[in-house]
Amino acid sequence: MKDKVVLYGLSFGIQFIVTIAVTILTVHYYPHKSAVVLFYNLNIVTFLTTFISLGIPQALIRYQYIEDINKGDLNQTVALTSLFSTILAVVITFIIGGYQTIFLVILLPFTVAQYYLRSIEDFRKFIGLYLGRLILIIIGSLTIFFFKSHDVLWWYVVVGFSYLIGVWFHPPIKGLSVNLNLLKSILEYSIPLQLYSFLLQGVFLVGQIVLEKYG
Repeated sequence: MKDKVVLYGLSFGIQFIVTIAVTILTVHYYPHKSAVVLFYNLNIVTFLTTFISLGIPQALIRYQYIEDINKGDLNQTVALTSLFSTILAVVITFIIGGYQTIFLVILLPFTVAQYYLRSIEDFRKFIGLYLGRLILIIIGSLTIFFFKSHDVLWWYVVVGFSYLIGVWFHPPIKGLSVNLNLLKSILEYSIPLQLYSFLLQGVFLVGQIVLEKYG
C-alpha cells in the first residue's frame, strides 16, 4: 500500500507542479482568452470521450481481477473498443470544435493505457507513462518558448501529442476480433457507472462556461 501511495503521488504530483511551471513560462505569449479556449476545448473532448468510451477503460480495473476472465480477450476487447472510440471521437470533435481539437482526442488511448497499467499493477510503467507525457510537454513548451511562436495551434499540438505516449503503453491489438460475450458483460457493468462520470464531467463543463461568461 505504501509503495502504491508513493508511486501515485509521484506521477500525479510531479505532473501538477510541472504543468504550473510550464504555464508560468509560456502563458504570457498568448492572448489570455486563448488559454481559456484551449482548456474549454480539452474539457469538451474529455466530456465526449467519457461518453463515447462507455466506461470500458474503467471496467478494466474490475475485470482484470476476475479469475475466470481470459486476460488476453479482455485486453483485446478494450484495445479495439478504444481504437474505434478514438476514431469516432475524432469525427465528433472535428464537427464540434474544429481541426485543432482533433489533437486532444489522443487523451482517450492515454486514459486506456492508464487504467490498463493500473489494472495489472505495473506501477513502474504507470510512472513511465506520466513522466513520458511530462517530458513531451516540457520539450514542446521549451520549443514554443525558444521560437516564440504565437500560433495557438502549436499548443494544441503540444498538449495533444503529449498524450501520444499512451499508445506505447496501450494494451496490444491482435487482430480485429473481440469476445462479444465479454464485451456485453463489460457494458452491463460499465454503462450504469458511466452515468456518474458523465454527469461529473458535465458539472465541470457547465462550471467553466459560467465562469467564462460571468466570472
